[in-house]
Amino acid sequence: MESTSPPTDPNFSSTRDFNDRGRRRASRRIVLRVAIGVGVGLLIFLGVCGWGVNRARRNAMQISCAANLRQIGLACLMYAKDDPQGRFPPRFEDALLKEDISAVVFCCPESNDTPAKGPTTQAAVDQLAAGGHLSYIYAGAGLTIRSDTNSIVAYEPLKNHHGEGMNVLFADGHIDWLTTEQAQKLSAFAQSAAGRPVRWDGKTATVGTAER
Repeated sequence: MESTSPPTDPNFSSTRDFNDRGRRRASRRIVLRVAIGVGVGLLIFLGVCGWGVNRARRNAMQISCAANLRQIGLACLMYAKDDPQGRFPPRFEDALLKEDISAVVFCCPESNDTPAKGPTTQAAVDQLAAGGHLSYIYAGAGLTIRSDTNSIVAYEPLKNHHGEGMNVLFADGHIDWLTTEQAQKLSAFAQSAAGRPVRWDGKTATVGTAER
């Protein structure tokens, strides 16, 4: 009895190869998509981590800057206590000259300013306002130790912290961080006050008085 084999399709082999190639291409596409997804996810993760590190660094700079102003505030209060009328120093230079304070604290760590230097304290004082050595704006002239606690002694330009806000030193020595909007409002008012004492109640800037 003769054995018979099932008829074979001459296109069967090529069809199977075509299907295999299709499956391999589909598999490669899936692997590629997964790889791209993982890569994008990694980039996002690294970006978030980088943003978090940068944000933490900036927060640290703001805190360090506030610590500088706190030391300046203590020096101003000590100056006022030694003054017969309890007056704050006319300028930053007077506090640096007469009180135990370093020129380093007059430089915001996030600015490009460098500490004033010199062979003597007077030499550093002479250099302080020469440019590039002072990161803060003094507003304490005319204030006394009896001035309203909301009276501003010093503040900083918005550029110190990339326009994100600024630290402000008050007559009782406390420091507040102001948002960009608050800082813009206070800066504009302080400039228009033409040297008169300025108060800040957290929302509004007003002209203050030397004593309460």
